[in-house]
Amino acid sequence: MLKTRIISSIVGLVLFMTAMLIHDVAATVLIAAISVIAMIELLSALKTSGHNPVSTIGILSCAVIMYGIISPDYRDPLLYMLAAVSIGLSLVMIFRHEKYSVADAALTLFAIAYIVFMFSFIARTRLMINGAHTVWIIFAGSWGADTAAYFTGRQYGRKKLLPEISPNKTVEGALGGLIGGIVFVMLIGIFIKPYVKDISWFDFASMGIICGLFSQLGDWTASLIKRFTGVKDFGKIIPGHGGVLDRFDSVMITAPLIYAYLKLIVRI
Repeated sequence: MLKTRIISSIVGLVLFMTAMLIHDVAATVLIAAISVIAMIELLSALKTSGHNPVSTIGILSCAVIMYGIISPDYRDPLLYMLAAVSIGLSLVMIFRHEKYSVADAALTLFAIAYIVFMFSFIARTRLMINGAHTVWIIFAGSWGADTAAYFTGRQYGRKKLLPEISPNKTVEGALGGLIGGIVFVMLIGIFIKPYVKDISWFDFASMGIICGLFSQLGDWTASLIKRFTGVKDFGKIIPGHGGVLDRFDSVMITAPLIYAYLKLIVRI
């Protein structure tokens, strides 16, 4: 299992890096495709628990919002898309009320906010000046924290952290994740610092702390959703990891925070 997990991680990372580095539009299309798969996974999980989210609106929102990000015609695409989605769900509740309840519409809106909007900040970061370099802060910090938390908890984990949400999470693993987030962001900083001179080492350390803390929040959120829907994994598309949502749950939470830090603090 561990060997499969490592091999699939390496292969997936190489393919992912290639697409992310080729061109900003190619990277955005990749993120859109990933968000569609994640959306399908989440909607499927919700359906297994007896709910009936509006799948068509959920899936279409992925493509529309990603298009809005790369299109020069929209000053603030997320706002327009939120309005369109809200109106669409209102129409569904009114004219298809026999099939979709208010709760179904609310779960659909949650799925869009949780997946599409969060994923969109990866694309927004990639489209920044020097975004081909700064976007890796998100991935290095999030996945580095994930990896450190996993191995630290596996080796030294004793005290349970959130047993009612995820029985395997430990305090020791969480501390390892925090340290891992800092270390991996500092390491990626060594490679990208020549291209992003406006980012200080203090900024790298600060973003490492953000990744180390909030990537775990993303993991806990996904665990809570899985407990709510009764699924073990969101999918099987990535051997040893599960679904796309299982792999990107931590990235989705850290992406908007790193984007905000780069825009508001570093002022890129």
